[in-house]
Amino acid sequence: MFSHPSTTASDESVDRRPFALAIDLSYYVPGKAIGFNEYISSLLTGFNGLVSVDFSITCYVRARYANSLQADYPSILFRPLPYSGLVSPRFLFHIYYYCKRHHFDCFLFPNNFLPLFFPRNSFVVVHDLGFLACPLSFGFAQRIYRWLFSMYSLTNAYRVIAISNQTSAEIFDYSGVKSRVIYNPVRVSVYRGPTRSTNTIVCPSSLAPHKNIVNAYSACIEILNDNPDFSCDFVFCGNWSQQQFPSVSVHPRIHLVGFLSHEDLVTLFSSCQAFLLPSIYEGFGMPYIESISMGKCLICSDIPIARELADGYPVYIDSPFGIKEISDAILRASLQSFIPGPAPMSLSCVDPTKSAQQYLDFFTLSC
Repeated sequence: MFSHPSTTASDESVDRRPFALAIDLSYYVPGKAIGFNEYISSLLTGFNGLVSVDFSITCYVRARYANSLQADYPSILFRPLPYSGLVSPRFLFHIYYYCKRHHFDCFLFPNNFLPLFFPRNSFVVVHDLGFLACPLSFGFAQRIYRWLFSMYSLTNAYRVIAISNQTSAEIFDYSGVKSRVIYNPVRVSVYRGPTRSTNTIVCPSSLAPHKNIVNAYSACIEILNDNPDFSCDFVFCGNWSQQQFPSVSVHPRIHLVGFLSHEDLVTLFSSCQAFLLPSIYEGFGMPYIESISMGKCLICSDIPIARELADGYPVYIDSPFGIKEISDAILRASLQSFIPGPAPMSLSCVDPTKSAQQYLDFFTLSC
């Protein structure tokens, strides 16, 4: 049971009130950052089941999403932010929460950045330091913003949460700040159950350069052209339209579907034979967990986060993760005879309720 920090068990004369948590969801925009949005949805799923007389949550979200989120997570209170637009949210983000700082016991900022002048009880979730590892994946303005506010956020937050051991190590190397590792929650249960099977390999990804999609697409064309008996088609999906996909050769057995609703993603993921994840850098990578939870073949680059989350489960793409290496890994996968190996330990750490409880325990013990 959780009590307000000023209340003790022996002081029965003091009125108890719920431990009040506020969460900044100003970065939540459906259809944009799909991985971040799935993280938020999974975290809210976990928190929704933990709200009680001793614990309350208020989320601040863009006005047009407040009603739908309230319907999906009725135990949580969603309040619309009083600002909108493209530039103003980033500017007013720093002012609005300063005005709210005394209204709650704890503030969670789940997308890397702490508002300026925020004095206390602030918890920041850092997903990665990709602007250092993969600068070409960010526009000039994004790099400047992250360079200006990342170090500030890490060194001024009351506590820092990292989504993986890899990210925690990067944070310490960059800033000297120690962080608490809580793996991203993943709603793996929605992908389970009987579905029809299709001969497809799905590649869910954005088009950022570090996702290595151009090389993956070229490898798929090479396989289909050189191996006419290859049984699987390829499906590329992500937060982009077909017109935005890099200019490459067209092949009738490679399908560029772009953005899909969550329901359509569940259908696609559940029915495919394998996941292809050719990224050269990730802070976490939910598709690793999603593929393993469904017993699908996982073909991914041999990078530290894949080893941390998936261990010996995947068929690894060898460095330097180019066209030949991706092609070789796909052909090594032996999809027709694939038998899932033992699930790595990470699969037991991503349940939304367990993850939300870890957050809650961390908040109440720290404040």
